[in-house]
Amino acid sequence: MLSSSRSRVAIEDIFDHNFQIKADASPELKRITRSIFRVEEKIKEKMQAFFLKAKQQNWLQGDQIAWRNGRSVLPLKISQKRKIKGIVQDQSATGQTVFIEPLEIIELNNQLNELQFSEIEEKNRILKVLTSFFKPFTDRIRESYYILQHLDRHYTRAKLAQHLKAIQ
Repeated sequence: MLSSSRSRVAIEDIFDHNFQIKADASPELKRITRSIFRVEEKIKEKMQAFFLKAKQQNWLQGDQIAWRNGRSVLPLKISQKRKIKGIVQDQSATGQTVFIEPLEIIELNNQLNELQFSEIEEKNRILKVLTSFFKPFTDRIRESYYILQHLDRHYTRAKLAQHLKAIQ
């Protein structure tokens, strides 16, 4: 069993100052996070290349890469939609713009989705391990909670009485 000072270190190793799980909370999570970053960079590079080509050819309806259905897409003029092979992810309300996900990007976006699912699974695993560590202390934690609740209630009453300049 870990000592209380060790549990503090374990918590600080897992959570950042905003109580978000750190990217390096486990070796596996660190590996997944790095993989996500690499795939995102590949997507950005390839989409930028597609975007520049489409811009040079005057195929674009918009002036930037867009996101539709969680995917990187190109906003093409409806008349140019066959210029880039891919999947139509969306269409504008006016019907003038179609949002195409290039075929080369589809596999990368699928990899990214799989890695994001793996990231969620690893974070859940980390939380389960941490939770199991604290299970033997459930009664003591609950007791501490009730004591803090009691103290907070009295402190709040005292602050209110001070604010109202109340007397008993």
